[in-house]
Amino acid sequence: MDVIDFLGTSHSSMSGIGVRSARNSGRPIFPLPCLLVDLANVECRAWLIGEDGQRRAPALQVKLADFASVIQLIGSLLERISPVVARSILLAFPGPALEFRARFTNSNRIVDCMEIHRQFRFDNGMLLNDQEAAAFCIPDLGSREVMPIGPSDLPVGAGSEALISSHFGLGVAVLRRFENRYISQASEAGHIGISPASPEEFEVLRAAYAEIGRIQAEAVVANPGLALIHRVRARLGGFDAGQGDAAQIARVAIVDPNGEEANSARLYCSIVAGYAGDVALALMATGGVTLSGSVLRILAPFLSTQAVRSAFEVKQPMTAMVQRIPLRLALEDDLILRGLAVLVQSPENFGINFDNRCWRQD
Repeated sequence: MDVIDFLGTSHSSMSGIGVRSARNSGRPIFPLPCLLVDLANVECRAWLIGEDGQRRAPALQVKLADFASVIQLIGSLLERISPVVARSILLAFPGPALEFRARFTNSNRIVDCMEIHRQFRFDNGMLLNDQEAAAFCIPDLGSREVMPIGPSDLPVGAGSEALISSHFGLGVAVLRRFENRYISQASEAGHIGISPASPEEFEVLRAAYAEIGRIQAEAVVANPGLALIHRVRARLGGFDAGQGDAAQIARVAIVDPNGEEANSARLYCSIVAGYAGDVALALMATGGVTLSGSVLRILAPFLSTQAVRSAFEVKQPMTAMVQRIPLRLALEDDLILRGLAVLVQSPENFGINFDNRCWRQD
């Protein structure tokens, strides 16, 4: 039997595993309990969805570097949830989820779904890009879980919606509706270039080029980007940048809104908003753009300004269109795991070819 991935290419597989008609088999697509694993960060996190379809607290957390392989990491997680036996597993990882064997974008680590099946014999499993998974939870975010940036009365969800996740790296996904189902599409928009929108941005980005070369979005918008901007500003302005990382700089900025850290934070937020406006145009995300990230959450007071909203909107000759697009900050963590949970709990709401993207035990 062959396993066919969603690109239509064949992979030889062992007896007893293959693609089944997930919707018509008479069985749930993801039998419970189900283990959800976020491999996207240095600190990998996992949730267990119990037989009642609800999350079992607490979250599990392990360091990716502590394990020689993803197989070993999964084995450790299964030991931690014992005596519960997980029947399904969903894996989100930072890279294109194009086949049943995929490589992390920023490392040589491999996720091999067939090897995972041989080792653990899950009834079903699925591999997703981390941002593809995170976007699933966008419609599930309540009003208390987001902070509007700009007008709060703009119609969220009136069209395609974009998610920009700023963590150690930068992820971008778009969520669209088709025939009453959601379709999430990951992208590599974290690696597109950044253009300056003010003289200050021009000077800082030009100086940053001497340090890092091509100014791609991930280098500036992802969490470490704040530290880069602060370091470059210190070099240009002749002040001491200190040794703090992005989170420390953000916290100092909140405490002292008149200090240099705060000035760096304002510039960083402006660059983030300008990039978000570019993403909105590129993806025609007329239903809104959601920002996510720990440093951005610390900087929430700096984001909720008219200057940041203007940086998002001023996109001549498309300014009038962008002014009608909601921009908001997610105040919750674990969007990737939450998106996986939404998928497990209501797979019928998503336009996914489960027959081709899942592996199932016959």
